[in-house]
Amino acid sequence: MVQSYDEEGVFVHSFIDSDTILRIADEDYKAQGAGANANPYYIQFELTHEKSQKGFAEQLANAAYYTAYMLKKYDLPVTLGQEDGEGTIWTHEMVSLYLGGTDHVDPTDYWTETANDYFRTDYDVKDFVELVQAYYNAC
Repeated sequence: MVQSYDEEGVFVHSFIDSDTILRIADEDYKAQGAGANANPYYIQFELTHEKSQKGFAEQLANAAYYTAYMLKKYDLPVTLGQEDGEGTIWTHEMVSLYLGGTDHVDPTDYWTETANDYFRTDYDVKDFVELVQAYYNAC
């Protein structure tokens, strides 16, 4: 996966799966994975596609922990991205809809489909923000 990012000329700060938060770039520098309108402003991570119920749940926990940790590190609050550009937590889809410069929709479909397959429930960015808030409060 990292190799394909190198070949495409894009990169994120970290890759996250059920076992690992693999940091590949210093978060103090901009990434190049969410479009020109987001790249200079946000820490970016890529989620691998988990193939088990346990793996998916652990990946969400790792992603929420990483997000909370970074927000604390930079003394930022936990807030959902908004149409006016405010907020600290954004999905690629939200960048596409509200900021422009990209047309990707991840991780919305991955979260929705995987949560439904393994847990027979919905999962979206609002659920993720709640999980981030729990980790943030515990830091």
